[in-house]
Amino acid sequence: AVYLKTDVTVKSDVQALINKAISEFGKLDVLLNNAGLMSIAPLSEVKVDEWERMIDINVKGVLYGIAAALPIFEKQESGHFINISSDFVRLSELINIIGVSDLDVFVASSLILSNLSNIH
Repeated sequence: AVYLKTDVTVKSDVQALINKAISEFGKLDVLLNNAGLMSIAPLSEVKVDEWERMIDINVKGVLYGIAAALPIFEKQESGHFINISSDFVRLSELINIIGVSDLDVFVASSLILSNLSNIH
């Protein structure tokens, strides 16, 4: 087994991870996007730094992975992305109905990932 410490918010780290996989195994079959952060606070607390960190990890981290792996998958004519997101996406309507708004930014980032994952 091999590993490489990777910060998904750093584009060059994600590219280095993909490069390491290619150099070790000669190809890339799957990219699993599983990093995530959930900040719990009402929007009225205006925790912009937490929002930015959540978007950097939950959205941009996935996009960096796609940017690094997609050219490889296209060249190989094969490869799969597996994106892990929260079940809160399914519950977003219920969350709005019951008035729990402490997860608004997290749910929004999860919806982005969910919609991105459904593009064919």
